[in-house]
Amino acid sequence: MKKFILVFTLLISSFATAYTCSDIKKLNSIQRDTLVEAFLYGYPKDIGFTLAAIVWKESSAGLWKINISDPSAGIAHNHLKYSLIRLGIKDTSFNRNVLAQRLVDNNQLSLSLAVEEIEYWFDRHNGNWQKTRASYNQGNHWASQNGTKYSKDVLDRLRILKDCGTFSAYQQRF
Repeated sequence: MKKFILVFTLLISSFATAYTCSDIKKLNSIQRDTLVEAFLYGYPKDIGFTLAAIVWKESSAGLWKINISDPSAGIAHNHLKYSLIRLGIKDTSFNRNVLAQRLVDNNQLSLSLAVEEIEYWFDRHNGNWQKTRASYNQGNHWASQNGTKYSKDVLDRLRILKDCGTFSAYQQRF
């Protein structure tokens, strides 16, 4: 019986979200401002919650703006190689460094490139949000275990942002 209860508890907890409203309250004021900035940037295109969730996931809402291993930079951790392509800039070591600095310094540039990336994958996946979220991180490998896990994590964050009324005061503006 104890084994059944343990298995049942583990099964139920795997369906529950890993985030709560207290996770949002634990963010510092700069992180919360960064989430608001991302939400407001994406809201007119109906991707405010998605963009904010990605920013929260990728950079901990602006706390960590560089990932050397990708390499990516900015609040939305824009991949440097693909961002250079989107901007029409030659891919050189120097240009990657310059772009990384620009992305660290300019949240609006990071958000703009993130929106382009989201829109690209959304169109490519014929409006499938699960695949779109996964592709933001995994590109064409969206069906991989990492892609599936990433998509679920962003969706969990998105739901908490909505359920906790994180941006309710800003939604009134539109």
